[in-house]
Amino acid sequence: MKSILIYFAKKYKGDFYKILKALKENERVDDTDAQAVMDELKQKNIKAFTVLDSVYPEVFKHLKTPPFVIFYKGNINLLQSELPKISLVGEQYNDIIQSYLDKSLSEVIKRHVVVTNGYKGVEEKINNYFLENQGKLIFVSANGVENPWISSRIDQDNENILILSEYPNTYVSYNRLKNRNRLVAALSKNLIVYSSSKTSGIQNLVNHFLMIGKEIFCFPGDTNFENDGNVELIKQGANLITEVKDVYKEVNFE
Repeated sequence: MKSILIYFAKKYKGDFYKILKALKENERVDDTDAQAVMDELKQKNIKAFTVLDSVYPEVFKHLKTPPFVIFYKGNINLLQSELPKISLVGEQYNDIIQSYLDKSLSEVIKRHVVVTNGYKGVEEKINNYFLENQGKLIFVSANGVENPWISSRIDQDNENILILSEYPNTYVSYNRLKNRNRLVAALSKNLIVYSSSKTSGIQNLVNHFLMIGKEIFCFPGDTNFENDGNVELIKQGANLITEVKDVYKEVNFE
């Protein structure tokens, strides 16, 4: 059954509904075709687990559209790490944001595995800090793990890195970028937003966290900037913080 799920994930490019339809209709799979997909993954040093495997995160099973298959490269043990997972994001970068990072990252790196989309800007600076200081990172890719769309240069054999994707090797699309946010939200206990705009893709990520009842923490926004997303999020009830230690006063990460 595992090879069949992986075959469908490859054939239908990770599309949950198409895979579900194939399963419901008992779509026939030739053993040779299924084995060819498994051989291709092995040749490219890509591994995969399915919803039937014990390593499959329990938090994914509670999603409306849980991935049938997760492809990965890197250290799978990071999924079961005793360190709690957290997501750190930001859009606009400036000296003020850098001062927040300076006060945050040395604390976060000791306490957490960071789950990231791997965007440029603030996230790239966070990820590079972790890469340079042996921090633990889980990248969630929107286009597979063979050539992941990630801003930071990474060594996929680094034991402190795990790259996950519900997609085989494919192209980046708007929907895939949005859909991966649900996996980031499911894996992470909380979200810390350093900066954002009201029209930022970060807002979609925030919505996924809120849909599953997780807290959002925001550094102060710029009240002089009409489109400041952090100001708006705080108005809507997100927790205002001025340093990451404020999060630990509100959340029990045990």
